[in-house]
Amino acid sequence: TISGNIANNGGYGIYLYWNCTDNTISGNNVNYNTQYGIYLEYECSNNNISGNTANYNGNQGIVIGLCDNNKISGNDVSNNGGNGIRVNGGQDNTISGNNASSNDDNGIIIFGCNNNTISGNTASNNYNNGISVDEGQDNTISENNIINTTYNNGIDLSGSHFNTISRNVAIGTGYGIYLDGSPYSSILGNNVSNNKYGGIAVYDSNGSNIIGNNASNSDIYCTGIEIYNSNDIIIVGNIASNNYDGTGISLRDSKNTTISGNIVNDNYRGISVMVSNNNTISGNNVNNNFNGIILNECDYNTISGNNASNTDEYGILLSSCDYNTISGNNISNNKYTGIIIEGCQNNTISINIANNNGEQGIHLYRYCYNNTISGNTANYNGKYGIYLWGDMSGSCDNNTISGNTANYNGKYGIYLEGEGLAQCDNNIISDNTVNNNNDHGIYLYRYCDYNTISDNTVNSNKNDGIYLGRYCDYNIISGNNVNNNFNGIVLNKSHHNTVLENTANNNTYAGIMLQESNFNSITGNTLIGNNECIVEVDCFENEFKDNSCDYGEKVRWPAILGYNLFFILGTLSIISIIISKKSKRKRNY
Repeated sequence: TISGNIANNGGYGIYLYWNCTDNTISGNNVNYNTQYGIYLEYECSNNNISGNTANYNGNQGIVIGLCDNNKISGNDVSNNGGNGIRVNGGQDNTISGNNASSNDDNGIIIFGCNNNTISGNTASNNYNNGISVDEGQDNTISENNIINTTYNNGIDLSGSHFNTISRNVAIGTGYGIYLDGSPYSSILGNNVSNNKYGGIAVYDSNGSNIIGNNASNSDIYCTGIEIYNSNDIIIVGNIASNNYDGTGISLRDSKNTTISGNIVNDNYRGISVMVSNNNTISGNNVNNNFNGIILNECDYNTISGNNASNTDEYGILLSSCDYNTISGNNISNNKYTGIIIEGCQNNTISINIANNNGEQGIHLYRYCYNNTISGNTANYNGKYGIYLWGDMSGSCDNNTISGNTANYNGKYGIYLEGEGLAQCDNNIISDNTVNNNNDHGIYLYRYCDYNTISDNTVNSNKNDGIYLGRYCDYNIISGNNVNNNFNGIVLNKSHHNTVLENTANNNTYAGIMLQESNFNSITGNTLIGNNECIVEVDCFENEFKDNSCDYGEKVRWPAILGYNLFFILGTLSIISIIISKKSKRKRNY
């Protein structure tokens, strides 16, 4: 027993070397030594180092090298020139209840150690890390307090496997918890808030679990939970909120990760996933962020059952992402768009609620092919319920929009637009309910060819039910119910379309209206109770067959507006002038 001694101002305060076992070192003052306060080296086992003061030593406070089954507890190990407590190459040691603060390196560090427990310590205001584990396995780090590291992290693991980090508090550090090359770690129930760089960072550490932590209030541009180049990660039940101008949860270059049941509010980005495949993002609350859930260059991911609402831009954003499933999410009350996908192919967007967004409920934008939008509710949005746009840089082709509800939107229920060579072609719009919108129900604005619009219910829209604008050619409009609109179906500067077996009843003006639209086939439609049955304006070579109207098939050309009538009258006037001139010439002979 070494107890109650004062060993100050020497080289080593207390030094045990080679095979020193079953000793008790307690209640000693070992301060201001040029090297170490207490030093045990080589096979020193089953020692109890407790209640000592080891402060202001030139190198380190307490050091154990190649020693097993020791207990280091209740010591004050502060203001040393190196580490507070260091354990090298030992197993089954317990480091508990110590104050290891304000040291010039780490508060507590273990190197090459297995099966050690570090618990209940205070490791604050150290220059480097609060607690550091290098190249160790199966260690437990629990219930420690680490406040305000100067330079580095609260808890730092490097090259260490199968460690458990639980119920610690790490505040005011660089990262609260930082793993590098430390796979199969469990990070459980820690408070890692208000840190300089972020709450939890996991780099190159496969198979780790991050569960039930609070990783909030990081400094500007920082991230609550950050995963990089790590696969098979579980991120469940964490709080990652209020990271100012930063990200709640970030995943990059990682796959097979589950992000589930987290609260991720009031960040710049809620959940951000980049260049990562086969991940699941489910059941998270991602509200009041600038953007909710963002995926960039990610394939085969599932985004389901999340609440991504009240953002300043987008609820869910996918860019250059293929073969993803977005289903069962609530994406409402966002400032711009509920769901937006840009440059994405072969994705499924189904059974989502995208209501009350400032502009669009669901938006597909350029280079979007072979996507399926089905069973969604997109109501009460500021402009469009569902919006497909092919701009000059890329088309939106071969998409399916089916079984959706797009009602009470500020402009259009379903809207398609191409631009120049970037068209919206070969899309299927079927079995949707598109009622009570403030402009047209289904609107193909321009450059939309070879689309099929079938079996939709398009009623009580303020303007027209189904409207095809300029350069919308070779489309099929069939089997739709288009009632109680201003006009039922309108073709304007659209050619070679087929309008077949629709019901367009009780519309304010016309059941079907054609303006400057030629070579169209209008066949087998039911057009009852409209002010006009079929109206043509400035058209030619359209075919009308077997349509049912109140008084038989009826086609009306307005007398004043008709281009054909104007052309005929003009031609007759020219002929009359020519004949008159010839008559005058004959009388001169």
